[in-house]
Amino acid sequence: LFISNIRYRLTMKKQLTQQQIEQLIQQGCSAEDWGLIQVDNELNLLYIHHTAFKGHITIGKDVKLEHVGLIENYYIEDGVTIYRTNELSADKSWPDNFYQEGITVGNEAGDTNILFRPINNEFEDWIGLHYPQYRKGTHVLNNHFETLNKIGEGCVIRNSGVIRNVNMASHVVIEGAAHLEYGQLHEGCHIGTQVIAHSFSI
Repeated sequence: LFISNIRYRLTMKKQLTQQQIEQLIQQGCSAEDWGLIQVDNELNLLYIHHTAFKGHITIGKDVKLEHVGLIENYYIEDGVTIYRTNELSADKSWPDNFYQEGITVGNEAGDTNILFRPINNEFEDWIGLHYPQYRKGTHVLNNHFETLNKIGEGCVIRNSGVIRNVNMASHVVIEGAAHLEYGQLHEGCHIGTQVIAHSFSI
């Protein structure tokens, strides 16, 4: 039911040069701090315009961003398209190595795998009620990112409103959603017009 142990493909990322920053400004983009944005070496900036950035942003190659009101604290993987969306934001950025409280699943051998960071108490209670095999635990994340503020490879987001604290696996499609907050979208998931969802895993 849940996706576990998603690891980000680490490729060469770099900060924007002054020339690249000026190009993005000319293309209608803005940022609270350009120094917090990292991009893939192969990213074509011609496909990024009229987008505002805030916080820590990482952008993969073959990404297209057009008329996005705000992107805040997201890791955007390769091949993502975001078009005419008001807000994509997450509360916090992420360090390279840290202890992360999360919900874990245990098997008969006693092994555990982290699934996602805690969303809120209400959602954790729902997990405990319907899936008692799940429990809280501590997992060390080393040298990679794992299910934190990610827009997965090949995702498409179009004509949507507010998407806040939503983690997306690969090839998710969101078309016309009204408001999504605190959730997980699994690989290949399709969210349609005027959907409103809070504290979910789909």
